[in-house]
Amino acid sequence: ANKGTEDTTAAKAVESTSQPTESKAEPLKEVTLKFYFGGEKPSAFDEVWNAVGDASRDKLNAKFEATFVPFGDYINKITVMAAAGDNWDLNFCGDWLGYAQLLNASAFMPLNDILPKYAPDLYAKYQSLGVLDAATVDGNIMCLPWTMKMNVRPYFMWRSDLSPEIAVDSVKTIEEIDALLTTAKPKFPELKVFNMGSQTGFPYSVGSITALKYEYADLSFHGFYFDINDAAVKVVPFEQTQAFKEAVTYAKKWNTAGIVAKDALIDKNDMNSYRDTGKEYSCISTNESSQVNITNAAKDKMSFKGQRFERSLLYPEKKYFNRTPLANIVTISKNAANPDRALMFCNLMETDKTFYDLVMYGIKDKTYMLNGEEAVLPGGATVSTYPGWTSQWAFWKPQFMRPDPNYEAGFWQKQGEFASQPNNINSPVYGLFFNGDAIKTELTKRDQLQDETAKPLLFGVTKTNDIDKEIADYIAAQKAAGTDKIVAELQKQVDAYLAGKK
Repeated sequence: ANKGTEDTTAAKAVESTSQPTESKAEPLKEVTLKFYFGGEKPSAFDEVWNAVGDASRDKLNAKFEATFVPFGDYINKITVMAAAGDNWDLNFCGDWLGYAQLLNASAFMPLNDILPKYAPDLYAKYQSLGVLDAATVDGNIMCLPWTMKMNVRPYFMWRSDLSPEIAVDSVKTIEEIDALLTTAKPKFPELKVFNMGSQTGFPYSVGSITALKYEYADLSFHGFYFDINDAAVKVVPFEQTQAFKEAVTYAKKWNTAGIVAKDALIDKNDMNSYRDTGKEYSCISTNESSQVNITNAAKDKMSFKGQRFERSLLYPEKKYFNRTPLANIVTISKNAANPDRALMFCNLMETDKTFYDLVMYGIKDKTYMLNGEEAVLPGGATVSTYPGWTSQWAFWKPQFMRPDPNYEAGFWQKQGEFASQPNNINSPVYGLFFNGDAIKTELTKRDQLQDETAKPLLFGVTKTNDIDKEIADYIAAQKAAGTDKIVAELQKQVDAYLAGKK
């Protein structure tokens, strides 16, 4: 469900107890801020964060105590801590890292009163970006969302050194992709003409193209979608859309022709490995990833020298939702001892470039060096002792992020500009997290059928040549497993969420 705690007692307590001691007339008392991050702690972390405390003494007067927890244990650790009443101050989180589960466990503090007070610049940024709706649950702001603005709509990327005659932006539709791949297959029989691996997840490369073509948006819940142009957000199983049928049709054609490798369905290799070794002709990518690969190839950073790539934006006239601002977030514990100071820290990250550099890159000339504006590892080091530490993604600020060997100057600002184009829009259901408790059995059956039948279909692996019948049989099997019950439950939750926003 989309439930958060209604208890604002903690926020009010901060309001009443912090005001006298935190007033401008009196110095801040020293506190220790307890932060939790996912991943592995870098070797120089404590040294850097001692420097962070020293550098912000007059503004924060805080020492920092950071604990890193392996991502596999992270959700359980935070849940147990919340239940035990632990009073950590801030933790990394995200919609992919159990945020909904932790909301339902009432792990976090509502921030309505204290966010504008202790992080006014950050609050103003959130208002300008229009992301507070996504962070609001039952009227309470429950997290500090991303200030990054990104869009991962599909691009087609191909080896331009092998096909220099193909103009930039000339491949915009699945029909044009099909024509190019059909021409390329006999020319480059030794290559993966269309590098499509199963690691990308449902509905895989072909389905992502056709979903864009028909402007279907993924609800990120067991293969359910909705029409972007439908204000009512009617929930639709992907297999019941024209997008699914068309994806299966092209997948079958490409599988038969050898355009998609016969082992693509079961290939466990990293898709990038084929690109790095010069064995890929084309693939589906995103704005960020395709630009990085083009840049790296231009710098001869690919392990197979001399290859060049070009990319083309697919269906530029179609609408596509921006990446959720809940992708990488920080939250404040409901029992935080110093929520005010944690918010002041976050506000400083939004406003102070020198402070940002210290937190993100570490100690200049020790953990990183500057090559112009570019942040590089010192002394030709290949292993970082600090920069790139896990969980720092929530603190990414496009106005401060330095270029590095993979990301050129201005890269992230350009990502924001791309996401601000008219057809790249925000979803009306950012912040909606489905509760599947009432449909557990049906979802289990759905997932099994999706893996056993839909996945092969989307790689062109069929039992017969009668695609229409196989799709119809799959739809019937899903209906028998409870599709209608799932849709009814999800629609009820969508309707309630949209009604709550009015």
